[in-house]
Amino acid sequence: MDARTAPPDAECRFEDGTPIGEMSFVRIRDYTRDPAWEAADSYTGDIEKIVSVCTDPAYAMTPGLHWSPEFEERIDCPAGDLLIMDRVRIQRQWRGFGIGALAAAEAIRRLVPGCCAVACEPAPTDGDFGGDEPGYQAAQAKIARVWESVGFKAFNDGVYLLDPALQHPSTAAPPGKRTSGGGRRPQAAKAGRSRGAVSGLLPALSAQSATGPSEDASRDR
Repeated sequence: MDARTAPPDAECRFEDGTPIGEMSFVRIRDYTRDPAWEAADSYTGDIEKIVSVCTDPAYAMTPGLHWSPEFEERIDCPAGDLLIMDRVRIQRQWRGFGIGALAAAEAIRRLVPGCCAVACEPAPTDGDFGGDEPGYQAAQAKIARVWESVGFKAFNDGVYLLDPALQHPSTAAPPGKRTSGGGRRPQAAKAGRSRGAVSGLLPALSAQSATGPSEDASRDR
């Protein structure tokens, strides 16, 4: 498998240098000498699952990407690379203002040319849920709604897809949180700040090339 990835867990910052969080993407090439499934499996189970959901298992050991019939029905033009939004983690003090959606949309716009789809699997990146399955599912559903606001739609087995041929990733941030009295909280100014600085959120996020069965890959959560 040939892949292009952003630097692992690339740090996102405002233009003034204030850290916001980390994110990582992996780009899986359509035409390559290695089976995409085998290379994904050698990296992490998360990447392997997303590739497996999107591809035809009958061609798992055939070099390159071979889309499943369901994937080809969902994606308008299923010819090109697959961009996987592997991990997006926003620091706690910046959560709730739409910054994660803004950063993800900006990163996708930079990395998506040449890709027929963007895939992710929404799930929490932190928090010890233990046996609290309802709590985990509630957190997972909340994260899924954030990615839906960017343009992702549920596909199969927890994997979400965004078709860049049909729409551009949205940068519309959700409204600022409001107090019980209906007034906007002072912290909502952070959301406005994120809008003005969105072009500077990802200074380190530029596609890099890697070749071979053990190249870098990451995960979305």
